[in-house]
Amino acid sequence: MFSETAFHVLIDGATNLRTFKVHDSAKQNCNSQITKGFQLTDSLIEGILKTNANLHTLDLSNCINLTNSTARNVSKLCSHIQHLAITNCLNIDREGASYISQMTNMKHLYLNGCHHIDENSIVQIVKSCSSLLDIGLARLHSITDEALTEIAHGCLHLLSLNIAQCYKVTDKAILKLAEYAKTLRSLQVRGCRDVTETSLHRLRLRNVKIDVSNKEFEDHSYLIKRLNVQI
Repeated sequence: MFSETAFHVLIDGATNLRTFKVHDSAKQNCNSQITKGFQLTDSLIEGILKTNANLHTLDLSNCINLTNSTARNVSKLCSHIQHLAITNCLNIDREGASYISQMTNMKHLYLNGCHHIDENSIVQIVKSCSSLLDIGLARLHSITDEALTEIAHGCLHLLSLNIAQCYKVTDKAILKLAEYAKTLRSLQVRGCRDVTETSLHRLRLRNVKIDVSNKEFEDHSYLIKRLNVQI
């Protein structure tokens, strides 16, 4: 069984990490992988952040023991962070979101399943992090058309948006995306019961991919190159 001691053997002394991702057998191209079944804590992540100030990519998805303390430490210790995934980190709430809003270099942000992050927090993040290219908000049930309108107006280079199962979103918000999110290439809306072809048709006319599965934390530099989009 992988243990905290084994973790320290692997990580202690690492001072120039650019990428840190929690283990996933389907993803092999990362600098650090943690064995499945071992749960990271705030204190362990803090140790990594303190010695790797130039960290660029941080994927902590499904680390259920992490709290707002980790979000605070990322904002304080890793000012260059551009990719952050905290999917299903259920202990992170609006306080943690306030720290995320301070990460103004952010380009790829995945908050899928973080039920305690409310819509006001999402709006604040979008206002502060206007360079976002990819946003994952799936299963955030507080999200309404208000947040989507803010994203449409504020994220001028947005490529990909996941709002699957955000059941309060309606056609009105999708029409805002169609009108203002000119660079959008991919939209996930499965489970949005009030989103219909009335609005989606406008995006399809621009060849936006609707509900086409992508690896959530894929190499988006490749995606940008493939789509011939220059930022």
